[in-house]
Amino acid sequence: MTKREKHVLYAAAAVGLMSNGGMILSPALSSIMAHFSEIPPMFVQMLITVPALMMIPASIVAGYLCRKISFRRIFQVCLAVLALAGILPFLLQNFVVVFCSRIAVGIAIGSMTPLANALIANNFTGLQKDRAIGIYTASESIGGAVMVFLSGVIVQFGWRYNFLVYLIAVGQFILVTRFCPPGHGQGAEGERPSKSSAPVINPTVCFVWVVFFIYMTYLNTFATHISQFVEGEGIGTSAVCGVVSSVFLVSGFVCGLVYSKITAVFRGYTFVFGLGITAVGMLLVANSHHALVVIPGSIISGFGMGVTLPTGNLMSAASVSQEKSASAIALGASAYQLAQFMTPFLVAPTTELVLGADSIRGRFGVSAAILCIWTGLVFFATWLFRKKITPKGREQH
Repeated sequence: MTKREKHVLYAAAAVGLMSNGGMILSPALSSIMAHFSEIPPMFVQMLITVPALMMIPASIVAGYLCRKISFRRIFQVCLAVLALAGILPFLLQNFVVVFCSRIAVGIAIGSMTPLANALIANNFTGLQKDRAIGIYTASESIGGAVMVFLSGVIVQFGWRYNFLVYLIAVGQFILVTRFCPPGHGQGAEGERPSKSSAPVINPTVCFVWVVFFIYMTYLNTFATHISQFVEGEGIGTSAVCGVVSSVFLVSGFVCGLVYSKITAVFRGYTFVFGLGITAVGMLLVANSHHALVVIPGSIISGFGMGVTLPTGNLMSAASVSQEKSASAIALGASAYQLAQFMTPFLVAPTTELVLGADSIRGRFGVSAAILCIWTGLVFFATWLFRKKITPKGREQH
């Protein structure tokens, strides 16, 4: 790995640490609802979901802006916004201020994530690319796990102290300024005039979008309902819920470390492998009655997500020229960001339709079944249309 490649990886990994920054408020949500008791609960709950919703337009706009503005400058602006807007509610405990802060956080994170993926996709090839994206995925997972842990500890001093976690962005700003190379995130190939005329909206990106949307809609049942499932079913206490959520994220870190070995084995079917592993994990959770089953299920599900998301992002990037890679990744990734918002509106009706009645365990069961069916359909589509969805000359290694 060259010095430039190391610097690119350091910069991308630094950005990845805060990619799950929207989760910081999760441990403090009940305290925030108690503080803003005059605000309808639906609006308070949106403090968790609105960042994901704002990531969609932000990522798409950033994908086009990065062709005119350097990656480093976009990262610097977004990290400055993240630090300032993130800690604003610590200073001003007004619901409108908190809500606007969450919008700004979503825009900042949404703008950086596709660019960090594009940095890796454009500056590495073959096995080195798989290793680099694995390290980036590991940084996302460990960053999320650390933030959830810190938030769970800090909330004991008061909900507003959770927002101080966003000061991590100051350290990221320093790292990005030091290591992110100048220019528009392109490697040696991208510095020459591109001969690729492939549009951003192409069969590969559309395939990734559809797969991501169905996949994340029903996988998000885990994030949305795991605490209700564990405590409501008498499986464990809130402490067990914390362990289950943490191992879900940590397993993504482990996956990142071995991602290149997984792609070396499954090659063009790595996407399908990730979906299948996730489905197995969700099946374990849905049929569990003891923490000793829920925890392995969450580990397997988190590992599967750690395979699926980077694979889809690399597929989107490989389908276009380097200057368009951030836009392609942003379009594909917008599906799982939209899914985070849509999960509450789709999972419950689907469960009632299939089972005749809605329940938390039923939601897990139906979600697991749909993920199993979806894995089979994606496998068939991959086998049937592999040449169309995997660009020639840029297949997964």
